[in-house]
Amino acid sequence: MGALVSMTYAARYRSRVSTLTIVGPAGLAKPRLASPDRLLRSDLLAGVVARRRGLQLLQGHLGHNVRDPGLGAELTEMVLDCLRFEGSLYAVFDTLQHLPLSGRDDLFRRTGALGIPTLLLWGDEDTVTPPARFDAARALLKPHKHHLITKCGHMAPFERPRDVADQLVPFVSAH
Repeated sequence: MGALVSMTYAARYRSRVSTLTIVGPAGLAKPRLASPDRLLRSDLLAGVVARRRGLQLLQGHLGHNVRDPGLGAELTEMVLDCLRFEGSLYAVFDTLQHLPLSGRDDLFRRTGALGIPTLLLWGDEDTVTPPARFDAARALLKPHKHHLITKCGHMAPFERPRDVADQLVPFVSAH
């Protein structure tokens, strides 16, 4: 959800942003009846789901973020370690409840119109935000540079940090 947060921040605080890097962004899928923000509209329901099945749901999702099962296990362990702090799981569900993860074309369009030098990166095997949306993101964001990272899933900075750095460093240095 970092791309959606970053784009929202850039729109609100344009003068504080000199470059923007977006990696495998959510938000371009069409809204569905089963979208988390629709299913969890009720605070009571969101609390019940978080309390009873939250960890299980999150564990099931995290493994899909990377291609390599070993890295998937490492990512899951790292995220679950963060969730040992009281209230953190409820914060995740609150975010899912209040941050729409689909139908955000307008946010992409507005971000593209800001004139911020933008780098768009995407894993070519991303199953969370499929690369089929890459062209739509390019059309809306109008990035200065874009790149598909080969043999990479959704968490490119975690899964392929060197490849991300090889794109990011020259881009930021140039701007």
